[in-house]
Amino acid sequence: MKQNYTVVLLVLFYLFVQSSQAQEQEMIKAAQNQIANWLERIPQGDEADYGFKNRGEFKDVEINKLIAVYYYEDGQIKKYPLWRLPVEVDGEYRLLATMINRNNKYLIVDIGASVLARDIEKETKTQKLADVPVSMFRSTVMRADFLINTKQEYLPLSSARQFLVNKGEASLKSQSANKIYKEYEIINLINQTIDEEN
Repeated sequence: MKQNYTVVLLVLFYLFVQSSQAQEQEMIKAAQNQIANWLERIPQGDEADYGFKNRGEFKDVEINKLIAVYYYEDGQIKKYPLWRLPVEVDGEYRLLATMINRNNKYLIVDIGASVLARDIEKETKTQKLADVPVSMFRSTVMRADFLINTKQEYLPLSSARQFLVNKGEASLKSQSANKIYKEYEIINLINQTIDEEN
């Protein structure tokens, strides 16, 4: 009986993973189909503000990764119903596309954040996360972004490192220093920040 239960659990887990991978591929394909229209909206001469060297790079863009986005509310970290997708040229992140699911259709609703895209690229390469799923936590209270790895560890991006240095986190005085945070530590930092602002 115990063996049957284990087999059923393994089959269910396998089906869940397959379903998640299929959904991810569907979202990436939808983004790839929509991105050209969004890039054409970039005003002539403003390409550098969006991370591009010139308009010719638009034809070479690729989208290969989804980044789920989390936020803080009511003492908990929750998942936003949106994703950020790095838009790449020759393996370099140029900007982020923001995607939502509206009526079971995946839609890009915004593009931009070229500085954040480069920061995410740098951190994923430094932490050897380029080929594994990552999520992102965005704190409006701290005005800070963190990557979340598969171990549910929070890795500060530049905005978070700056916030933490200003807050007095000695281990982060150097931009190369990288303390890894657990979810409860992030929640404590947010609550401390809220208390200090009140």
